[in-house]
Parts: sequence; C-alpha cells; structure tokens
Amino acid sequence: MALPAVLGITSSSDSAVASPQTATSGTDTQQVGKTARDRPRHRKTRTGCFNCKRRRIKCKEERPACRNCVKSGYTCEYPAQTRLYISHNFLLYAVLGFAAADLEANGGTNSSLSVPAMTYRCKAIHLFRKAIASFQEPEMTTKATVPTESKHPKPRKSAKIAGDPKPQTDSQHYGQSIMSFDQGSALVASCYLLMGQSQYLGDGIQDFMTLTRGSASLRAEMIRLGFPPLFQNLEPKDSIETMRKHLKKIPPLDKPWIDSGETSLEMLKFICADGLQLAYLANLENVLLYCKTDTFKVYTSVMGHFIWWQSLPFQEFQRIIDMTDQVNILLATHWVALMMAMSFLRKASMKINEESKKKPEMQEKGRGGASSQAKEKGMCTEPWYYWLACMNRWIKDDYRKFNTWPQWVQDRLDENAMYFYS
Repeated sequence: MALPAVLGITSSSDSAVASPQTATSGTDTQQVGKTARDRPRHRKTRTGCFNCKRRRIKCKEERPACRNCVKSGYTCEYPAQTRLYISHNFLLYAVLGFAAADLEANGGTNSSLSVPAMTYRCKAIHLFRKAIASFQEPEMTTKATVPTESKHPKPRKSAKIAGDPKPQTDSQHYGQSIMSFDQGSALVASCYLLMGQSQYLGDGIQDFMTLTRGSASLRAEMIRLGFPPLFQNLEPKDSIETMRKHLKKIPPLDKPWIDSGETSLEMLKFICADGLQLAYLANLENVLLYCKTDTFKVYTSVMGHFIWWQSLPFQEFQRIIDMTDQVNILLATHWVALMMAMSFLRKASMKINEESKKKPEMQEKGRGGASSQAKEKGMCTEPWYYWLACMNRWIKDDYRKFNTWPQWVQDRLDENAMYFYS
C-alpha cells in the first residue's frame, strides 16, 4: 500500500517526483557544495615569504612585506633566491640532454639514449625561449614536441631554436630588462650546454651558430647590467698571446691537401649567387692561404670568420644558415672539413686548457673513459665530424663535383681518425 505524499514525504516508487521544498533544499545544498569546491584551497604554499609558508596560507608576495605579515605584525622575509628546479629548469634539461648526447657519441653506450637526449633538448629549448621572452617582450606561446630520432636528418631552412614571433600583448616590463645575475648565468650556461650538444647532432650546425650568436648577446646584456663576467676559467687570460706562443713553434704546413682545398674553393666561385656567399668563401680562402706562411694567422683567420658571421644582420645570418640552398651546404662542408684538417689548432687549444687547469691530476682519472674506448676502436670522436658526415649526404648529384674535397676529408677520417694529426 502506497503512503500518501504529505509534507514532501514520498514513497520509494514516487521518488522521481520531488516536492517543491525538497527541490529547493537540494538546489541550495548543491549551490553551497559548488561554492565550496570552487573556492581555492591553499593547504600549502610553495612560494612566498617564510611566515606564509610556516602558516600554510597563500602569500600575495607584495614587496617589501606581504599583506598577511603586515596584518599579523610579523617581520616579512623572503628566500634569498628562487629554487633552481622552479625557475631554472631549462638548465636542468640542458644538462641532461648534453650528458646523454655525450655518452652516446663517445661510444660509452648504445643508441638507446638518442630519444631521451633529443627530448631533454626540446624541453630545454622551449623553456629557454620562454625565459628569454619574459625579459624583454611578452611571452611567446610555443610548444615543444618530442622529436623522433632520425639517422638521416633532412636539411632545414633555419635553426630549430628559432621560432616565429607571436602577436604581442601588454606587458608591465616591456622593453626593460628584468634579468637577474642568477637568471643570466643560468641562460648563458644553458647556451653553452646546448651548443655542446649541437656538435654531436648531424644537423646541429644551424643550432650551434644560432646559440653562439645568442650567447654573445646574453653576455653583452649581462655586462651592460653590471654583472661580473661568467665562466672566466673557460679560456685563460690573454688567450691570443698564449696561442701565439704555442703556434710560433709550429712551422707552416706543406701538405698536398692544401692545394686540393684551394682548387675546390676556386670552383665554388662559379656557383656563388651573391656577395654574402662570396664573403663567406673569401674567409675560407684566407685560412688556407695562411697555412703555407704563418700558422698563427691561420688561428686569427678562423676567429675572424667566427666574428664575421656572428656580427651579420639577422636577415643575412638567416640566409647563411639556410641549408635548403645547396651552395650554403657546400660552403658549410668546406668550412667544417677545413676545421677538421686543422688538427694543430685543436692540439694547441687542448694543451693550453690543460696548462690552465689548477688540478691537472684530476684529469688523469677520466682518460680511460668512453672517448678513449671509441678512439681505440678507430672511431672519429671529433664533434664536428658528425656535421661533415651528415651534410655530405645532403649534397645532390648535380653538385657533388663541387664537394669532392670535403668528401675526401671524411673518407680519410673514416679510415684513420688520427690522419690529420700526423
């Protein structure tokens, strides 16, 4: 027997029909529950002053004292610096990417580190660009996708770290640098790590040149802001004079491959399209020319070429690193082949670095590592070798006659990694 619906009480069979009082009460309960759920709860606070962290309340982070401390009469104190894993995580990813690439390239492990190395690299580049954008312009909404490792990368028009600018929005600090010393140091360190990893990537020459140019701009910005120079121990003081002292002991080179290189550069003149490519070619010709007369001038010519492309206007720099142009690839293969053949420069640089270290005994422990094992197997572990091998594959059949000398350099290195050291 069904009970009558009195004062909003219904039977189980009539539960689908609610009385007005019950419906109103349920709506109010849902409203209160929804409001409670929407209210942000701050059981902990990871940023802010010490008092708000201790009290586990949200800190508005006003300066010099937050509102909570002012109301409570506490002395407001903030941490001295932001934690590394919060604001400088691009540096962490850059370290992991470089370490994985170095282990794989030097023969210490198999190719299982290829994908992690590139994944960490993409994360570091994405966060690096985000940090740079926050200093002088509004944040760019870019996404870093996990790449699929390819043994035969295709030529690209520009570097992977460069992106199209997004529409700008209002920013409180637009046009003003808000870089701190810690942030600038982390950015410069990340630049060097990404540059180091670029040397192990077959298609990394564009990224290397872009990062080299960017690191110079970052260092100049830090100097403008009055920060002390970073990484003073990377190169000894008066490095040019130190290099002169070491190179004056080396006589001019008299090798048959120098004449072959000059002939190959002469052939490139017929296919250079504009003055920019001819200027690139002239720098390489100067390096080969001084090989027969003065080894120290070879060093200054090499450094002059670096300074030349770093100081190019942005549009011209983008044209130089456009690897969809076969002439640009040929110029790059000749430059890299020339650097691989100039073994005396690397030997002098390594000797200077060893002499500048305060504790040379610490270096003895690492001489039996992955790099030495790779050399014992006859593998070329010079970083730029990967660029040469990759770009030689990019040359099309119609242009291979202009690339005979760089291909010859690669063949000699494949046969004997120490060929140009003799």
